[in-house]
Amino acid sequence: MTASRVPGPARIDPAIPIAASGLSPRGRLIAALLTAALLLTATAGVAAAGALPTFGTRTTSTAHGSVAEAGAERRSAQPIISGGEVATVVEAQWNGPAIHLDWHGVPYARAETSFIGDRVVVPGDRTVRTLDVVNAGPADAVMTVTMDFDEQVPAAANNPRLGEDITIFWEIAGISGRQSFSALAADRRVEIAELALNRDETAHITVGFEMPRETRGSRSLGAESTLLRFDVGVEMRGETGAGGPRPPALAVSGGQLALAAIAAAIALTLLGLLVLALRRRDHRCDDCDRSIPSDERRITVRSPQQRPETLCRECACEQVLG
Repeated sequence: MTASRVPGPARIDPAIPIAASGLSPRGRLIAALLTAALLLTATAGVAAAGALPTFGTRTTSTAHGSVAEAGAERRSAQPIISGGEVATVVEAQWNGPAIHLDWHGVPYARAETSFIGDRVVVPGDRTVRTLDVVNAGPADAVMTVTMDFDEQVPAAANNPRLGEDITIFWEIAGISGRQSFSALAADRRVEIAELALNRDETAHITVGFEMPRETRGSRSLGAESTLLRFDVGVEMRGETGAGGPRPPALAVSGGQLALAAIAAAIALTLLGLLVLALRRRDHRCDDCDRSIPSDERRITVRSPQQRPETLCRECACEQVLG
């Protein structure tokens, strides 16, 4: 007589209550992928907005002459500061030796220079001058470059629009800008650059003006001419504390804001998918494909050499009784 081994019934695990945040293995994988994508998108959005931490020196400038406070008065040659101290203004020299601005013991050090003096400008003129400024203070500092403009138009002048035909341009630490004299002179004082300088670091300031060769309408023709004048000021500020000066914040351009908005939209979409994945549960029976209500217990059946099955109560009873 041949004896055969009859396989025993499949082992049925006890009923497992389902928590509100329960996820299937596939759901956990989807949630993990969505979380990673959400983090990457958020990082890209922050980077597009220029808000990521920056290591090292950060510099910034306002191209095309960011206008300072309207009607700001020019500082005198001997500005009075707190405590009755006087911050001496250094007379800078164009195309000369570097100017060392030492702000030790005072809130700031300032250098001023007139650009052209008395000069008759004709169409086709272009003049460029350079000034080297060194942070000679005891620590890192923030350098601010300003221009003071003065435009005088006599009543009988034949060239009242001379300022519109003169273009002022500049380049400071690799950042450049240009604008017509009249546009800049509308606010008298214009801040054209603000950047952080390490101790003993040198900044190259290049300023110039030009008058197009094809200009025809700005000649004085023997009458009293419009007078244009601008002075360049360099101010070095710092703090003697261990922290040093705080570099200016980076400006956010329109393109960066658009990228940040797109990244935010993608991040919100991924966040919505992540919420849906977290709310999704395995509520279908693997045998009858019936939806299992959230308040009903599910039963996991594990058989030898078979993957676990999730069954509803009726199908589990049929397997046990059948």
